[in-house]
Amino acid sequence: MSGFGSARYAVFGDHEFAEFDPTYRVIFVEHEKLEGRAAHTRVAPEARRAFVPESPFIMETLASTKALSPELQARIIAAVDGGFDAEVAFLESLVREPSVRGNTNGVQAVVARRLSAHGLDVVQETLDLDRLASVAGYAAVEWSYDGLVNVVGCRSAAGPGGRSLVLNGHIDVVSPAPLSHWTKDPFGAQIQGDRMYGRGTLDMKGGFAAAICALEALGAAEIGLRGDVVVQSVFDEECSGNGTLALLDRGHLGDAAIIAEPTQQTVVSAYVGVMWARITVRGSAAALAPVNAAEKAYEVIRSLRDLETQWNHNPQEPFASLPHPININIGMVHAGDWPSTVPEEAVLHIRFSCYPNETIAAAQARFRTHLEAFSSEDAWLREHPLEIEWTGFRAEGVVHELNHELYRLVGAHHRKITGTDLRAEPTSATYDARYFTRYGRPVVIYGPIGEDLHAPDEWVSLTSVREITRVIALTVAQWCGVV
Repeated sequence: MSGFGSARYAVFGDHEFAEFDPTYRVIFVEHEKLEGRAAHTRVAPEARRAFVPESPFIMETLASTKALSPELQARIIAAVDGGFDAEVAFLESLVREPSVRGNTNGVQAVVARRLSAHGLDVVQETLDLDRLASVAGYAAVEWSYDGLVNVVGCRSAAGPGGRSLVLNGHIDVVSPAPLSHWTKDPFGAQIQGDRMYGRGTLDMKGGFAAAICALEALGAAEIGLRGDVVVQSVFDEECSGNGTLALLDRGHLGDAAIIAEPTQQTVVSAYVGVMWARITVRGSAAALAPVNAAEKAYEVIRSLRDLETQWNHNPQEPFASLPHPININIGMVHAGDWPSTVPEEAVLHIRFSCYPNETIAAAQARFRTHLEAFSSEDAWLREHPLEIEWTGFRAEGVVHELNHELYRLVGAHHRKITGTDLRAEPTSATYDARYFTRYGRPVVIYGPIGEDLHAPDEWVSLTSVREITRVIALTVAQWCGVV
């Protein structure tokens, strides 16, 4: 957790500090402070990796906000509602782009055109892996980023004295395969009652469309803001998080961030760490003493199920409310190439998790130690050890503090729009929010209602999309300040 009122800061994952080194640089450019406006503009290269302790500027800008008048709130809500048909059409255009891994530039073009049409300054940036590989939090990947772009749009402040805000969202989606399991076109954006169906409607194009259209509503209501608002449209969130990390490393930072991931209109209070592993199991097709690698892989899977049971015994706080916080998922299994041949090799692709108080390195070591102990009891595996490799996710778990102002603002506006108190809940997922935590920024994860993300017939509630658009629009206005 991070405390803006204290010099102490617990950095999650492989980097743990009891105190900040006073030589750490403040990452806002001094002339921006003197101008009296919260700008997101890029920081000096030598400051980009710095964590921020008690920056007087940040502490100053976290002072209490001025309440929005009832008349101003009504204008904002009316602007959201007046543009909601266009918002739904925008969401349809996002969903109809099949933005699976490696195919994200089409939907990024849709986002870039939309942001430009509404007056934002838009840039598109590729990922510099040579640079990114040295940045804390980077996840090594085996797939190509060649030509793929992040999109950043900035609505500049119309006056002095406010705070800046990042609206971050990922536009990549997981595969809809197998298509035969869907009853709707996975990229058709079909609307049935209150539901829009399609891959990514819930995770997270519905929430991201809401964030973008919340900003558009403020423009339609002719409301000027006192702080920059930065829209970050990123790729590869579903595999690594490197898209968001690249933007923050390049200096696209604000005073705080909102990520409209699907949360069933709650805020996320904590989430686990997530890692990917690849396990290669050797076999032998020798006729006299065959060893079937697929069957050995099955034994490995059973062992991982035992490990999962161990790791879920006596769940740690704040995850005790979840029935099964630590998941080990067997995501892909490959073995053999011919029905009449004993497989010489089987490959398992695994997703597993850990609690926030454990580093990625420690969790990986525990995972490996378990498999080595299992293998030591098997004559074949003792002589032919499992090959364990790490690729993709290396995401730390995080416990968020819920006492900062951005959470309070979201909660107040959620109550106004829905008539219910905002709940904060832990989850067994992971989010790019962890990078904003690394950079010392408060971040709220709050998004729409729906079901079946990563599954056939994924859908999002359009009523909830409208409601979170209203909440985000009101929050942006009050956080940044109005002219």
